[in-house]
Amino acid sequence: EEIGQAAVQGRVATLLVEAERQIPGRVDKAEGKATPAEDEAATTPDLLDELTIWTLEQGGEVIVVPLERMPTQSGAAAIYRF
Repeated sequence: EEIGQAAVQGRVATLLVEAERQIPGRVDKAEGKATPAEDEAATTPDLLDELTIWTLEQGGEVIVVPLERMPTQSGAAAIYRF
């Protein structure tokens, strides 16, 4: 949730995303709140994809990290601008 808020606000300098990981859900861009999906329907967006897009749109960098090198269990980590 913290990364979602920071991405929407343009505070993410670098986003680390776990390779091959998908987290079905949505991020409310108005609030920057990430909500994992209850079910994994084919039409459900991927939270990591949305975070990636928003980070890039705000001028941030995205690095895909292999599972064994990922610093968190959540599938995402961020280095903040401020």
